Amino acid sequence: MWKVPALLNRAKTPTPFSGKIGVRQHEKEVRIESLFYAHQQAKILNALFKAHPYEEVAYYINTLDNSLQTTGSGMTGILKSQWTKKNFCLQLSRIWVAVY
Repeated sequence: MWKVPALLNRAKTPTPFSGKIGVRQHEKEVRIESLFYAHQQAKILNALFKAHPYEEVAYYINTLDNSLQTTGSGMTGILKSQWTKKNFCLQLSRIWVAVY
């Protein structure tokens, strides 16, 4: 979850959730990322639309299609020794090249 700044231009609705009608305003928004099963998508989106204070909800869904069911996301294993978060990240950085 990230808190991100947003610049909003209030629409001419009778009761804005915050701010004043027709006045541009800076707001703090929250960005949430989550993994869920495909069959849960409709239920999750309905909850999102119901909870959001405005008509238009900004969201993006990225599918994680995995044709190789024995590899990839969701695989588990047993490490020979316990790793700290820092050590785990260092190990990943040696394997994967990050592009900025």
